[in-house]
Amino acid sequence: MQILAGDDWQGQLHTIETDRKQITLINDDNLSNLYRSGASSKSDLIGLINAHVPICVNMLDTSALGRELLIDYANRKGQLLLDSGAFRVFKHNLKHERSNTLDFQRVFERYAEIINGCFYAGTVIFVAPDVVGEQAHSLSLLLKYIEQIKPLLTKGASVMIPLQKGAKTMIDCYHYVLSIFPFQYHRQIVIGLPSNAESLPANDVITFLKLAQPARVHFLGSSESQLVHQAKYASPGSELSCDATRIRKLIGEGKILTTMHRAILDEAIEAAWSGSKVPHLDVCTVPHDFTDFIGNLDDFIAHCSNGQLKRFALTFGCTTTALKAACEEDILDQYLDSLNYGYADLSYHLLYQFHEAECRRILSPEIRKYCVTRLAKLGVI
Repeated sequence: MQILAGDDWQGQLHTIETDRKQITLINDDNLSNLYRSGASSKSDLIGLINAHVPICVNMLDTSALGRELLIDYANRKGQLLLDSGAFRVFKHNLKHERSNTLDFQRVFERYAEIINGCFYAGTVIFVAPDVVGEQAHSLSLLLKYIEQIKPLLTKGASVMIPLQKGAKTMIDCYHYVLSIFPFQYHRQIVIGLPSNAESLPANDVITFLKLAQPARVHFLGSSESQLVHQAKYASPGSELSCDATRIRKLIGEGKILTTMHRAILDEAIEAAWSGSKVPHLDVCTVPHDFTDFIGNLDDFIAHCSNGQLKRFALTFGCTTTALKAACEEDILDQYLDSLNYGYADLSYHLLYQFHEAECRRILSPEIRKYCVTRLAKLGVI
């Protein structure tokens, strides 16, 4: 199997690593904790978990399996930021001229599922209900849900309170937030500063930080920026963090994640076809190489999943019932050849095509996990 010349992921990765080393010589890259967001698939989420990096997830996007993975990750001291999804709703509703609202009760059910599933939720932050760009509405929601927030704090989780624009100054809004919570929870409060849509003016942010010196600050929707670096010197005692979606910028023709995934997957399929060790994977989940596959077709038809059987039947243009019947009568090879006008070579080609497609289906998610993990460990994601 040929790998396209343009898919030089190793060269791309070397360039990225070199550039990052040069940047690190100039800037302190550890001024804040970066939560990686944008893991929309199970493979991407597991890839980030395997890299053991801070992860930000939109609660309404998570599946039951995804939430189980997040609970396990938190129990292994993985850092989680549980987002309500208010910002995405804001962007969608603004575009479609709809009311800027969100079902926060459903969000809290998801929060509670994860936090209550933890032995101790000390590495988990959840975002309090808010409405982007609306300070008064956000504070009223905070009061509305305060009794649902407190039990999550008793489990050790922290709450992020986004400070939105409004009539109150940032410092007054901050003091108002502190007054709502009992003193024992103050260390579990993270002040969220919008850094994307409806962002606060940089000068106001720096002035606020100098005056308030909050224990913990998060820049919402921002990666390592000049403002984040300035914030560290304005409030040196503050624990800073931010979140950014880097993974989507690495997907597409010529982009590192896509080319890396494609090239390694092609190598993996070639290895699986011949029965060799699959590169970059400790365990190969492909049950048979091609020789074993065609030598034990009857056994494959008898024991494969319903999905595999349907895909096999679709490849040959027949029914699953006919395939099973041919196996029972011990005439599978003859039956497959008859579907191709007696040409065994055509049958062989279709078997090869099916086996390769199944290898790709099985290996692709595993290779994706590997790529995401490696790029996350390097700080590319």
